[in-house]
Amino acid sequence: MFSSALRDYRQAASEIRQEIDKSKKDANNAVDELTETLLTDVNKDVSAVYQNQQRLEQEAKALQTQTSRFVKQTNKWLAMYKSLNDSLKELGDVKNWAETIEADMKAVADTLQRVAAQSQSSSASGQGPSEKKQSA
Repeated sequence: MFSSALRDYRQAASEIRQEIDKSKKDANNAVDELTETLLTDVNKDVSAVYQNQQRLEQEAKALQTQTSRFVKQTNKWLAMYKSLNDSLKELGDVKNWAETIEADMKAVADTLQRVAAQSQSSSASGQGPSEKKQSA
């Protein structure tokens, strides 16, 4: 009687252990599948973030290159503007110089006209230039 009860107990315990082992395997498989699914989803998000980061870095480099070119171009424009401004200042100086020369030339021309007029009036009165110097 004890032996049949012991055998029944052992058989029931063995069946329970097999069910527990099967349940453990099923639970492990379910956890593995869940973990794989979660990791796949997380990896997709991480992959998308990584790709976005790479695109941002490329765009930042392109922007830096464009900014560098813009700074160089702006410096060239500033140099050209400064050169133009200096040229305009020099042109103003040349204009003033030309006006001064023109005024001087008018003064010389007026003086020459007066001398010529006096010379003609003294020639008309009968005194030559050499006679005028002697009488003075």
